[in-house]
Amino acid sequence: MKSRSAFKRLLPRAWYYFRMGYTIYIAFAIGFFGSTSAIYYLAIKSVPVLQEVFPSYTLFLVIVALTFVPASIFAGWVHMKRSPMYRSEQDIAVESNPYNYKATVGKDKDLTLPTNVFSLLMSKRFAEKYGLLKREEELQVYDELVRRYKWLSDGKDIRDYVPKYDVKSTIERMIKELEEPVP
Repeated sequence: MKSRSAFKRLLPRAWYYFRMGYTIYIAFAIGFFGSTSAIYYLAIKSVPVLQEVFPSYTLFLVIVALTFVPASIFAGWVHMKRSPMYRSEQDIAVESNPYNYKATVGKDKDLTLPTNVFSLLMSKRFAEKYGLLKREEELQVYDELVRRYKWLSDGKDIRDYVPKYDVKSTIERMIKELEEPVP
């Protein structure tokens, strides 16, 4: 039974690796050499002036590499740093990745979540002991955060969680109160 499960995991992984290898490496090489050879043998070879500038396919490849590699690097830099396109691609990747909404197996489930819950519970105990929790909404924020961590610890998707208390607006209100000058 275990081998069947491993096979079921292997097939999608192999398909992913195939697509990445083909599109990034093989299709790139085919496209590069296909287009450069088509340009050289169909366009340059039929124009005598261009044939004098590029007497051999190898020289043409060197000149194309010397011009198109820096141009492509610049275009890639603009895409990553100056264009809204890369940011949009990453937004879509984050939104569509289910692991951004779940606690991942490993350090999230085994370390981060338990540490955060423990920290919340200890700070709640400390705050209660010294009378720092003065309002009911402060207790509700603690309880809601613990429920959310429990939800994630159970392997559930945080997008499916229905909050019992509006933590975000309460915390925003509390921050504004802290920023107000004390009379």
